[in-house]
Amino acid sequence: MLADVSQSMTFYLNAYEIRPEKQSRPLDAFRIPPDNDVQARRRLASILRENNITFHRLSSDYLGYKAGYYIYDVERWSQIIKSDEILSKIECYKEHIEATSYVVRNAILKLIEDKLGRVNDIRKIKNSIDERKFYFLNDLLKDNSSIFTYHRCFVYRVEYFAIPTKKLLLLILPSLLIKGKKSLEWLIKEKNVPTELLLGLPFKVEQEINQEIRTPAYVGFLEDLTDNTAIVRPADLTLKTVEVPLKNLYAIGRIDLYRKIVEFLGENCDLLYDYKGEFTFTWEKRKKIENAPSRMKEEVENIRKELFSKNVFPLKLQSVTYTLSDDPVSLESREE
Repeated sequence: MLADVSQSMTFYLNAYEIRPEKQSRPLDAFRIPPDNDVQARRRLASILRENNITFHRLSSDYLGYKAGYYIYDVERWSQIIKSDEILSKIECYKEHIEATSYVVRNAILKLIEDKLGRVNDIRKIKNSIDERKFYFLNDLLKDNSSIFTYHRCFVYRVEYFAIPTKKLLLLILPSLLIKGKKSLEWLIKEKNVPTELLLGLPFKVEQEINQEIRTPAYVGFLEDLTDNTAIVRPADLTLKTVEVPLKNLYAIGRIDLYRKIVEFLGENCDLLYDYKGEFTFTWEKRKKIENAPSRMKEEVENIRKELFSKNVFPLKLQSVTYTLSDDPVSLESREE
């Protein structure tokens, strides 16, 4: 006789379901086909950005929806095109969209981002179009490092699944952001770090806030120093070097590259590695974390409670109200 040793196991995803109210009406949207001339496309992109319009861009036909820009700010858009000579001439179709559908995904993503942007304790990190990354301002290291700060951070996405049932999911992936804490000027003038320990290292170059023309921050390698200026070669391998004020340069998040500086400052580099392992759920005191999945699940749940459930949801798009599930999405697997 063979005993039945089958048992089920439940796997939890780092995702929560975004649910519209029951019996929600379809959403209204204007769809603008993508096949317009260059002038019209540029004007469209500019007006969408300048007016902070809620929309979803579909590059090709997908899941029964035709390609184009699906604009959900229908009343505002109606007023905009009346007074715009270029946009008033392009084709525009009125569509009715299911509250749970693929072409609602980016609209919800934008509404979430707008709400998170008003939370005082977090800041956005520039990232790709389909995902958003924020970090908490609180420094996990506190006084354990002079040149680094550690911050809880997370990436989130909104995804659509059509099988087995139509669902919108909020995916949350926790991580760690390592930032430079003190400038190169502080390292040299306050701590007397020797030049030979600094030359050749990469630094993040922050731009002046009050510049009329601002360029994004970038990483460059330190080639030389003067009294108050650093000579930096941009890491994108362009040949031209740049002169940058010392106060605008900060360490990047690679602890290993700055080990000699950390040791010169009399600080513990191994402690920084231990904290990094703990906050990224990989190792603790140089040993693998055995319960890493449950600890990550706990952090995902904390982010949901602290931010999304408290500051974002319920979320409203036209007459539809979206809520977020309290429990993560689960999958059940049966072992024989």
